[in-house]
Amino acid sequence: MKKLIFIIILCVLPFQKSISQIKIGDNTITIDSTSLLELESKTKGLLLPRMTSAEMSKIKAPDGMVVFNTDSAYSMIRSNGSWKNMQNTTTQIVDNSSFDNDFGYVFVHKFCDTGDGTFYNPWRSSDSSAGIKQALKQLTPTKRVLYFKSGYYATTGNLVIDFEKELPNLSDPLWRVAFSGYGIEFQGHGAAFYANGGAPLLNQKPGILFNWKGHHAFYWKFTGLQFYGVVDNPVVQFGNSYDFPWNGCDFDIVANNGYVDPDYKTKVSAAASMKICWPLESRLHLVGVSATGSGVILETATFCTISGAFSNTLISGSTTRIYDNSYGLNLINVQSCTFTSMDLEVAFSGIKLDSWTIQNTFSAIFVSNCDSLGATFDNSTQATNGKNIVLSIRSGPTIEAPSSAKAQKLYSPGSDANKIMMFNYFDF
Repeated sequence: MKKLIFIIILCVLPFQKSISQIKIGDNTITIDSTSLLELESKTKGLLLPRMTSAEMSKIKAPDGMVVFNTDSAYSMIRSNGSWKNMQNTTTQIVDNSSFDNDFGYVFVHKFCDTGDGTFYNPWRSSDSSAGIKQALKQLTPTKRVLYFKSGYYATTGNLVIDFEKELPNLSDPLWRVAFSGYGIEFQGHGAAFYANGGAPLLNQKPGILFNWKGHHAFYWKFTGLQFYGVVDNPVVQFGNSYDFPWNGCDFDIVANNGYVDPDYKTKVSAAASMKICWPLESRLHLVGVSATGSGVILETATFCTISGAFSNTLISGSTTRIYDNSYGLNLINVQSCTFTSMDLEVAFSGIKLDSWTIQNTFSAIFVSNCDSLGATFDNSTQATNGKNIVLSIRSGPTIEAPSSAKAQKLYSPGSDANKIMMFNYFDF
């Protein structure tokens, strides 16, 4: 045994000098005199350690370390105490965090503690916000985009996003102006949110509420987002009456509320899919469906462009009926808006022009494929004072020939029907 150990030592000692330079791969006999390690191959490459931003932040890495970041799909090098994109050495990933800003975005799903974004295992966070609250705290005046990766997110309970509490450094007036005056973007590509994880919410509050009391928002965007739930109020609500005006904003979202009140035959339902309060000079492209409430509620929308599909649902049972005070689109105190393409797919009660809406000026309302009443001036005490209103409604079963499809009745219990003019789309 001793003899064997002695032989091994004799073999290893002269080899120590030879490994001062190492070459791996092809042509190992020839090595560049200045290289410590040389790789040569026509068929193989160098594979760096692969890890997420969160995993990278846990490493006590010295300058010069190189890894491949799987979140950003970039090779990163450690330099001056921070991780930098090797394709752009000015971009950094900050330590002790779980986000990267390669493109000036905050990736919301990285702030979720559980889930993988699949239908059966949506992303969730310990603060019940599906990562939104923590992601908001990472915004800066020059980085104002929350990006929602395609997948499923689940909130818990009634989620209130109060920007006064969640946005960082609002004590600095410059930051306050940056967030309110230059816009925050919520961008997604098919990102779906389940209010309360999809479980019923029965406490007369919105499933998800975005609000900032006493402030205006300019140029904010909510695009590529979907909201689902079973809520006895709106699944998602933006603003709260006159708390929070949305100026020049862009809403491109989908919402669906499957709530059905057990007393639907006698009880009024507030279970809308979405509600937007006080949008001013904004673009609203919405798809909203509600089982027993209004598809979409707009409150005090002024000089906006509105388009999309809005639907309430016909309740079937022993007596087929429409839910009381349920409309595809309920307009409350809305004025001077342009309705460019209003497609009421299954909007059994059509549009409700409520409160002072009917007294204001519209450019045009174009409605197609209404299955029942088309447009409704229901419960509006101002119906007789309507002015400059053009309604073009192609309603009735879609299988009818266009020339024979007649516009449905337009009515208001408290108004003079003779003062309201109605034209079939094909009569212009």
